[in-house]
Order: sequence, then structure tokens, then C-alpha cells
Amino acid sequence: MADRTVLISGGGIAGPALAFWLAAAGFRPTLIEQAPRLRTGGYVIDFWGLGYSIAERMGLEADINHVGYHVREMRIVNDNGKRLAGLARTCSAS
Repeated sequence: MADRTVLISGGGIAGPALAFWLAAAGFRPTLIEQAPRLRTGGYVIDFWGLGYSIAERMGLEADINHVGYHVREMRIVNDNGKRLAGLARTCSAS
């Protein structure tokens, strides 16, 4: 296969991640998005254990530490803020 180009539709979390890994595998990805600008809101990304390991493999660990993303626990609380349940981060990216 001489032409190793690929078109990826979607600039959310999956599109750029796919583009990264395809580029690492020798493809030339083009990423398209219909939104007129980068989104300023969203939802928390499940970033536990494996997420940290993948970010490290992508060379993003220093950037993550630089912006101060240090989650120790995800908590579920009641209306008064009392902890009902939670998941502690037990894995390390290193």
C-alpha cells in the first residue's frame, strides 16, 4: 500500500488520539471537525490507571503534570457533600 493516508472525522478525544497512533504507525492522518472552534466545556474523561499509562506512552505525562491534573480519588457525594462512595487512583503512570 503506497498511499497511507486516512481521514478521521471528529475532534473529540478519540479523533486526535487515533490520529496520534496512526501517525506513529506511518500513516498520514487528516482530522476534520464540523464545530467552528475548540469546545470550552465537556465532561470528565475517565482517566484512571490505563489512561495514565497510555498518556505516558504518548509522551504527555510532563504536560499532564504541568497543568496540575493530579486526581487522587473520584467521589460520589450526597446533597450535603458527605462521601457516599469513591474510587481511589491506585495505579501509577510510571
